[in-house]
Amino acid sequence: MMFNNIQDKKIRTFLIVWFTITVLITIIAGTAMLGFYDVNVTNIKAEEIQSSPQLANAVQQWREQGATDQQIKQQIDQIAMGQAAPAISVMKKSSFRAAAITIIAFLLFYFLFSGKKTSNRRGNPPTHSRCKTGMFHFKKGGVSFAFAIIGLLLIDQIYIAQKYVMKEPVEITLQKPDAIAKLQTAQQPFRVAVIDKGTYNIWVTSLFQLHGVECIDVPADSRPTPLRKIFFYSDAISPVRRWEYSNVKYILGPQRGIEMFLRRMGARKQFTSYYTYNLNNQQHAIYEFKNTLPRVYTVGEWSVITNANAAIAFMNNPKTDPHKIAVITDTKITETLNTNFTGSVDIKSYTPVKIETVVNLSATGLVAMATESDGNWKIYVDGELVESIGCNLLHFGTFVPEGKHLVTFSYDKKLTTVSRITSAAYLFLPILLLLTIIVFLIKRR
Repeated sequence: MMFNNIQDKKIRTFLIVWFTITVLITIIAGTAMLGFYDVNVTNIKAEEIQSSPQLANAVQQWREQGATDQQIKQQIDQIAMGQAAPAISVMKKSSFRAAAITIIAFLLFYFLFSGKKTSNRRGNPPTHSRCKTGMFHFKKGGVSFAFAIIGLLLIDQIYIAQKYVMKEPVEITLQKPDAIAKLQTAQQPFRVAVIDKGTYNIWVTSLFQLHGVECIDVPADSRPTPLRKIFFYSDAISPVRRWEYSNVKYILGPQRGIEMFLRRMGARKQFTSYYTYNLNNQQHAIYEFKNTLPRVYTVGEWSVITNANAAIAFMNNPKTDPHKIAVITDTKITETLNTNFTGSVDIKSYTPVKIETVVNLSATGLVAMATESDGNWKIYVDGELVESIGCNLLHFGTFVPEGKHLVTFSYDKKLTTVSRITSAAYLFLPILLLLTIIVFLIKRR
């Protein structure tokens, strides 16, 4: 009897604590669904974009076009709302899911642990009936209910895993311009750049990202690294050469403006017309850059230059061919010039976080990716982890020996403490409920 009494108190305390947690999470989810936090998220996005050089350039263009301060503020608010919309949607969905899981878990715990108290004929105090179901009386249909809830929770976990990078229903929330639809049919991977950012501000801040199109003209970091500042925000490298090193395969803008810009840069022959469309009652176009550097490329020559300014000057030199030679700042690497080198890169599969390639080299070469590494990117050659080497200021790669090899670039994101706790919490709940069902079934037998 003493064991049963202690057990009953523990169960009752557990249910009270879980009920309190359920109420708190439900309140938070309700306030999120009602939009109590929308303004805060929008304000945060507004502060982020106000520090970007792109916005400063856009504001200057708007003023030159005669826009008033009120119109400029409305435009900035619109951009902030467009950027905040996906975050707000994810926040609401996540909070609703968390509330649903806690409510379902409480109901499951209640049905598992609730017991029907009965009194004996001698007038003794009520006791928990100890029927064939084991320690706890399970109400009729409880097993089916429990398995249905467990299935629902597991489906939810699978849904979360599939939506690790959530894709918003942009066809409903934001219209998809024909130009973006055209870009989505092009072979990945590639990046785009825009001319006349004032016209394409919503595209740059929202539409490209929401529709899965990579653009180099994104809102800038408030504190860019020295290398990013040299490469993206200075005149040390020409726009066309910057596009070439950034894997920009398409440029967008007013057709007349693109023609004038390319002719002024002396690069018109490197571009071909890809698609034309009407935007704001004006003829716009997409031009394809034939000479851009692939996302994954290989070279047989590399020059060692330790100074960043000297390196960018070398990269900007018209005589430098990025398809043949790379710049490495590591003094431990020996400079190599192999004019007879030949190599090919065949991308077998591509996702934003993993690229699998097959390379075929006539001699040892540098296989690199035109992406800035933040320490989370890993390179595997024939399944073995190898050392990464920085090159071309914002690229990274590794040396691969002669012959045919499988080279994989994989993004292994390091979880923060908060992310680990959140992941553990989502993982613990279904495991706990499954263990509860297993223990219950064992006791029933």
